[in-house]
Amino acid sequence: MLYHQGYNSARIKPILNYAQAKERYDKVVPIRGRDNVRPLGDKRRYTWLRIIKKTVSIESADHPLGQFAEVYSCSIYNKDIVDFYPSGDIVFHGESYRGVSVMNMVTYALSGLAQIGSMRGKWYFVNKKGQSFVIHEDKPTTFNLVDGDYQPSLNDKEYIYRLNRKEMNDLRKQHKKFLDYACTALGMDDNLGNLNDLKKVKEYLKLKQIDLIPVFNWNNKPDFKSNRASVIKALDDFNESGDLELAYNLMQLFAGIAGRYSYRTSQTHCSPRELKKFFDEFLKHHFRDKLFVKEEVEVGKAFHDSNKKYVLSEQYE
Repeated sequence: MLYHQGYNSARIKPILNYAQAKERYDKVVPIRGRDNVRPLGDKRRYTWLRIIKKTVSIESADHPLGQFAEVYSCSIYNKDIVDFYPSGDIVFHGESYRGVSVMNMVTYALSGLAQIGSMRGKWYFVNKKGQSFVIHEDKPTTFNLVDGDYQPSLNDKEYIYRLNRKEMNDLRKQHKKFLDYACTALGMDDNLGNLNDLKKVKEYLKLKQIDLIPVFNWNNKPDFKSNRASVIKALDDFNESGDLELAYNLMQLFAGIAGRYSYRTSQTHCSPRELKKFFDEFLKHHFRDKLFVKEEVEVGKAFHDSNKKYVLSEQYE
């Protein structure tokens, strides 16, 4: 999970505390002709990596209105990423900018006191004890020095969404009749022909759109919930009536969306495995409220929640 260090081309030296940040700032001679540009690394031509000084207002018990303090920051592309405070606190601005360049700079600048990790794009601050604390994307994250190691000032609780497998299996059993029909048909012939046939399927099933799973669309915002509800009703109707024409159109719908286009045959193909995988995705999005259970995760542990997308996607529907 820890970020693999690239080449330290800017020759950035570790900064262990506020005193070293101040020393680095005072030692670096500003580049002539620039507005107080002080390179962070020893290679002065990397001017987009800077050590800067700024004055901020901080809370104080002795001063109800706060008091001013000088703070030193590691900056990249005019964005302050790591602030060193006189109190010993470190503030990480994960909401400013994220990318390989930022990760590389921070990895070397903080290499003496912590490491930066990434779990599928989710950044973590890893202290010397090996504890991993999430770096927020929407607000600054403050770390305090406690017993010689850094801890977040606010231990924000993190949660993971677990799939209720019993409920999921019940849904699969409920639609087993359709899945058996569709997988048998595609197992015999996975060629769906021309995707223009989906227009006929759309008309037959009386759908406004064929979009079933939330995806970003520049031109319009399909009514995913309504589309899925109509398809669920059609599936229930097939379970009751056994109408093979209805089953065929439903199979064409799911296979047409889940399948892939072949330039060799100039046709769309979908295997039974691809259809079942997409059908599971369809069920997870539509029945998200009863399929996923929210559980608290132990503080200090890095994790990736692959089910979070199903819960969060509701806001885009």
